[in-house]
Amino acid sequence: MTDPIVAIDRVWSIRDAILAWLYIKAMVQGNRHPVLKPDDIAATVDWRGAPLTEPEVAAASDWLKGEGYISGSSAWGHGVIRPSITPRGERMADQKLSVRPGGETPADPQGVTTIHIRNSTNVAIGSPGATQTYNVSEQIEKCLAVADLLASASEGDAGDVERAHQVAADIKAEAAANAPESGKLKKLVLSALGIGMTTLAHDGAAELVHLGSQALGTF
Repeated sequence: MTDPIVAIDRVWSIRDAILAWLYIKAMVQGNRHPVLKPDDIAATVDWRGAPLTEPEVAAASDWLKGEGYISGSSAWGHGVIRPSITPRGERMADQKLSVRPGGETPADPQGVTTIHIRNSTNVAIGSPGATQTYNVSEQIEKCLAVADLLASASEGDAGDVERAHQVAADIKAEAAANAPESGKLKKLVLSALGIGMTTLAHDGAAELVHLGSQALGTF
């Protein structure tokens, strides 16, 4: 039998995942009306829980719409077919805050934030005594993956390609520093996602979005 607490956490995680997915689609790819697909959501936000199902995603999208985080037309049993993130949703996603009530709780768009220990208390990632999901070395590793792919950019305007290569070099330089600045790395990854959309071929750009979402999930 599924632990009720785990089931409830999953519901909130799926809601966070859809909001994060829409934010990346809108801000990085310029797609403000993507088709609601569990597989696309999972790939974009690097979902790590059990596979998302269509009924779960549909129900989550209906809830997000009702709360004003997304907009779009709904279809009975299928949720918001082509959702669009609202300004309210963008603010939440940008701050990486969960839509779960109870204060400014970090969002959990990958379905792994809370650790449940039987006969003990639940330990939330980031709380005193808990182990962070990501350590600095993993953050650096994911940022370097973005840089390595961007360094292969060769499409479009020569000036854009040159800029893409410079952003890749800047990420690698910051990652190699004695004390890399997390804020600077995050800005560079966001820059990489932006310039990569016009300087990488279609498959490369899609892979960059995937790698970029993984990297951004470590901040």
